[in-house]
Amino acid sequence: MVIDYRFEIRQVENAKEIIDRFFRNQKNLANEFYGLLKYIKSLDSEIVLRFSSNVIGASRADSIFHFYVVPDSGKFFIKFENLQQRLIFDPVFRGSYEIYCQKTVELIKERQKLNKRSREIESILDNRGIKQLVHFTRIDNIESIVNDGLIPVKQLDAEGYKYKRNDHKRYDDQLNCTSVSVEYPNYWVLNGFQEKYVGSRWAVIVLDPTLLFDHNCYFAEYNAASKGISKNLDERTDAQSFEKMFAPIVKAITTKGTFKYPRSNLKNDYSFLPTNDQAEILVEGVIQRDYIKFVWFMSENDAKLYRGILRNKGIGAGADPEIFTTSRDNYHGFGGR
Repeated sequence: MVIDYRFEIRQVENAKEIIDRFFRNQKNLANEFYGLLKYIKSLDSEIVLRFSSNVIGASRADSIFHFYVVPDSGKFFIKFENLQQRLIFDPVFRGSYEIYCQKTVELIKERQKLNKRSREIESILDNRGIKQLVHFTRIDNIESIVNDGLIPVKQLDAEGYKYKRNDHKRYDDQLNCTSVSVEYPNYWVLNGFQEKYVGSRWAVIVLDPTLLFDHNCYFAEYNAASKGISKNLDERTDAQSFEKMFAPIVKAITTKGTFKYPRSNLKNDYSFLPTNDQAEILVEGVIQRDYIKFVWFMSENDAKLYRGILRNKGIGAGADPEIFTTSRDNYHGFGGR
């Protein structure tokens, strides 16, 4: 059936009269629904109300009413048929309707919260000139990663993936997350794994930093497994925690004591580098391959092995041995950014 929508209202204040008609002068229901619309509008969401021509037909009971709620991003669409009668005579529907309206408001508020966080994170990326996040792995995992994305350990194990795992201890205890670094890999951890897994070949995956908009993330200004961070990771998900990674002084509380790391000690004091070189971001869930921009290998021979696979996925590849053997203080590649 094609519905003839004769009315479209974008100003909630102008909808009161027609809402009263729609609810057949059931003033309590009309006021309740009008109050819901005003509340949604107070959340800075655009609302589009559409009524069928039957709304003004006093003898008809099959009026159809749509309304859209359009927050900063995304759209919620709700359609009610015979809404007025069902709210009065069907208590089960009445309960479902109330829950639906409540969930709609909750979704809008959550979406707005995420959008605010995304805008704040985007501002930090822009102001600091952050162009990339990085994650290192053994090259044995590259083909799986470019096919399925970066999948956290917990999901890899649950789904029976075959992969080469680096850290079997994961003191941060966040097996549903993938660790990434800002701009340059954690040399100390990477070097430790190279010594542990002698003969293994490694790759550094370059990721688009906009992935931070779409994932729940934990921002750690020092190693996330350290005592002072692991105990309160849930408090480190906002943009302020991200900016804290670049603080003038980072205090690290570890099992060996408390240490202070002044930003003034950085040899390469670029604004895009965190204050401490073990700072990391734990990204929750799967990082889709669309966020992978490039992969660096230890040698050109390694790059050649995977260049074809990567090219088919629209991902570049190259060799930069220095990334795998040099701390960020001694790295010479930043000047060519």
